[in-house]
Amino acid sequence: MLLPNRFSLTLAQSYAYLRRFRGIDFLIGCYAAEHTLSIEDAVEDIMLLCQKNGGR
Repeated sequence: MLLPNRFSLTLAQSYAYLRRFRGIDFLIGCYAAEHTLSIEDAVEDIMLLCQKNGGR
């Protein structure tokens, strides 16, 4: 299933953003909780964390 590209980023740009603003680290560390949420809630959590770490 493909998800809409809400942020208009390529896969490479998305990965670089998540790596730079610690979204990947968050997903690795919090997988047990995050995988039980809806995709919308998980994206919201990652978005807020990245913004807290300097992302837009």
